[in-house]
Amino acid sequence: MTVNLIKVWDFIKSHKPFILLSLFYFLFRIIYLTKLPIFNDEAIYLDWGYREIHVPGLLFFSLFDSKQPFLMWIYGILESILPDPLFAGRMVSVFTGFFTMLGLYKIVLFVWDKKDNVQKIAVLTALLYIVCPIFVFYDRQALMESSLSTIGVWAGYLLIKAVKSEQISSLRNLGSLLGILLGIGFFIKSSASLFLPYLLLTLLFKKKWYSVVWFFILFFAVTFLLFIQPAFWSTLNTNDRYVFTLTELLHFPFSTWLHTMHGNIEIMFFFLSPTIFISSILGIIVLLKNVKSSLREKAFTHITLILFFIVPIFLTVLLDRGPVQRPLVPYLPLACIFASVFLIYFFSIYKKIGVVQIIFTLIIPAVMSFYLVINPNQYILLMKNFSGYSQTEYVSGYTSGQEIAKVMDFIETVAKYHKIIITTADNTGNPESALRTYYDNNKKIPITYLDGRFMENDLDNADCLKSDRTILFVSRGEYLTNLNKYLDKMTEIHLSNGTDWIGIWTLKNPCSGRTLNLNFAQTN
Repeated sequence: MTVNLIKVWDFIKSHKPFILLSLFYFLFRIIYLTKLPIFNDEAIYLDWGYREIHVPGLLFFSLFDSKQPFLMWIYGILESILPDPLFAGRMVSVFTGFFTMLGLYKIVLFVWDKKDNVQKIAVLTALLYIVCPIFVFYDRQALMESSLSTIGVWAGYLLIKAVKSEQISSLRNLGSLLGILLGIGFFIKSSASLFLPYLLLTLLFKKKWYSVVWFFILFFAVTFLLFIQPAFWSTLNTNDRYVFTLTELLHFPFSTWLHTMHGNIEIMFFFLSPTIFISSILGIIVLLKNVKSSLREKAFTHITLILFFIVPIFLTVLLDRGPVQRPLVPYLPLACIFASVFLIYFFSIYKKIGVVQIIFTLIIPAVMSFYLVINPNQYILLMKNFSGYSQTEYVSGYTSGQEIAKVMDFIETVAKYHKIIITTADNTGNPESALRTYYDNNKKIPITYLDGRFMENDLDNADCLKSDRTILFVSRGEYLTNLNKYLDKMTEIHLSNGTDWIGIWTLKNPCSGRTLNLNFAQTN
């Protein structure tokens, strides 16, 4: 026991910087984790995740909206364990964000050596990642972007190892790991494929044939279950909502490319923070200037790292229909390494000014991120004054989920006095998906669909509806799916934009004439 404690203590001492960074990371990510209400897409993914895990035959349900299910399976499992489904989903991103930080740290330790101040670069890289606003935001959301960032960073790490390796067994193992990693990434979201072009071209250019072969073997082994799903292929073309088709690309949409490039630069400038963005550009310049004086192998490694950062961003400009924060996020973490390289380089030449420069570069994003954590709504609205790419859909309209808590308070107040069932239209998004997320696993207050669009024949012969439970129908405004004459409004809850509202309705009573009895016997 004493020997084990000594080993643990020795491990802590030898890894003290990273352990302290890890504690700081989790403190910054977990505090007030659910303060920003459940966003539209979070609600959809958490709802789908629960159903895919708990409803037989729905394991690949999300493919019908061309969304790969891997991450949703994890959500569904955690929703069964943790009582708050939003906390459960967001914790997935907290942990994937941690592995992104670890990957950045490992890249620095592998690429640079002691004479390059490697430990300082590694620690500063991790600190920049921890306080960078765009990563703070997405590491605290039940979305795919944090997970894809992890895939990208570790793919970069494995690629650099493969480039530097000459042993066949090592190349086979690295190629296999890359195949597994990118296979999982593609099983999460198709945009993981943007890491592939440069990765494969680099391996081929360096004649790492074993890595390429084993990459494809393991990639297709991981994605096999996905590729044999008919729904995957039948909905694949719906991604045209977000990216150009080949025909459109052949028309060379230069104006859109310029707009997307400008938008991406604006997003990086304001949401990485101005100090990190500028420092990262200067860091790339420093590395490029040192290429001629570096050893050939080291120079190629630096070029590989830079291009692995730039090429996916360039591909988003080429392929995306317009600039948006979320699609860009997974390709940005390496900016923290480049920013750190510049700051330590500057510090090594100008000690006193360099210290000030490092502190200033850290303080700006740290203040932004602290405000984001403690008051996310106001942060989003504040950033709207600086950039048109602030995520205002999180604070305004049905997508925001801002008033879901009020809807739930009303529902649970009624549930104290009546045996109720929550019903909604068969819609995807808020408020329907948010309510399903919170009540899917609730045994006391069941939730199901009640949608007049699919009851036309029954409604033609009904003057009123009856149920053995008190029906609460939650609507988006006046949209009642042809059930208007059967429902009475109980309350309406207005959203922050002042125009949209959520209605809560119940069946008209008394019920007379031809009656349709609603049977929810199969509902939990």
